[in-house]
Amino acid sequence: MAYYGSQPEQTKAQIRSTRGETIDLALPVTCLVGELRSFLIEEYGYDPNTRLLYNGLVADDNSYVCDYPFGSLMIATPADTHSQRQSLPPRQPAVAHVPPQQQQQEPNLESSRPTAHLSPTVSTSADAVRKSKTAEPMPTYTSAAARTMSPAEAPPDTAKAKRSTTVLKHRPKNSARQLRSISTESTGGRVQLATGQRNSPWPQGSQNATAAPSIAAPSQAADLPPSPRSEEPSVAAEVPSGEGGNDDDNQRRRVQLTVECHIPSLNQVVPVSVNGDSSVSDLILAVAAAVPELKPDAQVVHRGKLLPVSPKAKLFDHGIRSDARVFIAEGDYNNAEKITLLEIQEDIAVIERAMESPLTDLQRKGYYEELMRILFRTDGLQSLEGEWRQRRKDAVKHITSLQDALGVDVKES
Repeated sequence: MAYYGSQPEQTKAQIRSTRGETIDLALPVTCLVGELRSFLIEEYGYDPNTRLLYNGLVADDNSYVCDYPFGSLMIATPADTHSQRQSLPPRQPAVAHVPPQQQQQEPNLESSRPTAHLSPTVSTSADAVRKSKTAEPMPTYTSAAARTMSPAEAPPDTAKAKRSTTVLKHRPKNSARQLRSISTESTGGRVQLATGQRNSPWPQGSQNATAAPSIAAPSQAADLPPSPRSEEPSVAAEVPSGEGGNDDDNQRRRVQLTVECHIPSLNQVVPVSVNGDSSVSDLILAVAAAVPELKPDAQVVHRGKLLPVSPKAKLFDHGIRSDARVFIAEGDYNNAEKITLLEIQEDIAVIERAMESPLTDLQRKGYYEELMRILFRTDGLQSLEGEWRQRRKDAVKHITSLQDALGVDVKES
């Protein structure tokens, strides 16, 4: 996967692993989970059967990375899922093919199972079907008699038939958007998780090993019948899928976003709460209400791009999610390239602070690559003059000095 630092439409993702590793990436808004997974396998040498998990469930390869909360995706290698299978009894996904007798007995089995953050599940992509042939099969039991039979007692032909049947028939019903709605229902919304916890998109010191937000165990959430009260917020928190007309607008209005607005001309940072259907004009009005000194010609700059001040320009359509950082261009800072340079300087400062604590080799490599992407972004700032041109040159020198301090071997990386 090529570097995306020079493109304006980006989203920042933090990928964690069960071994305590943290990888920070700048990705395009249209990046799919499958593309990110292929990049991690190719770039960092993970096993080809490695999967990305969200709240213990395999993330759909066809879903967008930006639809998942920041830092919620986790890398799971076959070794991780194998240890989970050995400690957990086999579990059947909730599908229409399960006999009523088994549905009645399933809650009793669930009460005796130990909960785990990573539960084995079946991938839905065609690529995963091909790769799962080399992995350990996940047995699916369709009767009480079959449930008592261990995998060692089953004939090889029968086990092979069960494996193919499991992959083709029993596909998880929960899409990436439905998984996100489960997280919102359990925790009270993403805004509550983000408030007061994230000052920057980069890990610092001991934050690399922080655990994911606590939610109900995936096995319990899948087996318990949903109540009418729990279905309403899930639908409200779903990410709009482009179907349903006014229903999508209603869903967006129920999603609350907290946008961090930086005003360089006034040297202020103002957090603004808006709903998911708000436009760029709504954001400007909210900032003006919080900061009366703001000039009427203020504009919004996000990821080096000047957003149109229009009621039709929705924040969600421009890649702005909760805890996003935007800059307000006005006064002496009314130039998009000046604002982009300020964004670059803040990103450099965040990495520099993180380098003050001990780093693993993987973290050094990740920061080195991120600095390279930031360096590419400075190539688009060619029209700056005077003091700003000099500040751009100083930023380039600062980036190269930090890369040298990381001590990453370019040939190996």
